[in-house]
Amino acid sequence: MARSIRTCMPAPFRTVRCADSGGFGNNAAVPVGPRVIAAVVCAFLLAPTAGAGVSARPAKAAELLRLDARVLEEVNAVRASHGLSTVQLSGALAAAAGQHSMEMVLDGYFAHDGMRASYSRRLAAYYPRARHRRWTVAENLVWGSPSIGAREAVRLWLHSPEHRANLLRPGWRDAGISAVHAQAAPGVFQGLDVTVITLDFGRRR
Repeated sequence: MARSIRTCMPAPFRTVRCADSGGFGNNAAVPVGPRVIAAVVCAFLLAPTAGAGVSARPAKAAELLRLDARVLEEVNAVRASHGLSTVQLSGALAAAAGQHSMEMVLDGYFAHDGMRASYSRRLAAYYPRARHRRWTVAENLVWGSPSIGAREAVRLWLHSPEHRANLLRPGWRDAGISAVHAQAAPGVFQGLDVTVITLDFGRRR
């Protein structure tokens, strides 16, 4: 049984001060050998200035929604154990996470910048800065083949300094999560059946 774990370095943390006083994500089973357990994690922290082959099976979609809920529970349990405030589910960030998880499995990449928009523009489109003086976001990604559980995802993030820093940042208020499953996912997923989880944090004030 093969297992691989990789991390990528996040961008330096920055905060935006704007000139003006700006539910869960989409879940789907995507049909796009031997069982391979692969966990790949990627973290990013930034506060900067369904196509062909998609099918959402109701049973699988419900399972993925439960996975989203369990990830949020695990994240809040870890934060509470460190004396930090818990985060609340943000429909805006969940929508951003859902779009990104789906795009990654359909287009076969695993990164924070999207195929059509940079990371900051992608998040700002769903979680806008307007009318807020400060806007801060962070993102953790993970994928496993053929699946990955909530506890394992959070454990992997905690064992990487960059991901751990995202999880345990004191100021977070909002979070959005989306897990998407794909069969024979293209590109970097090398035709494996995969489950991808996007976790987005945010704070506006």
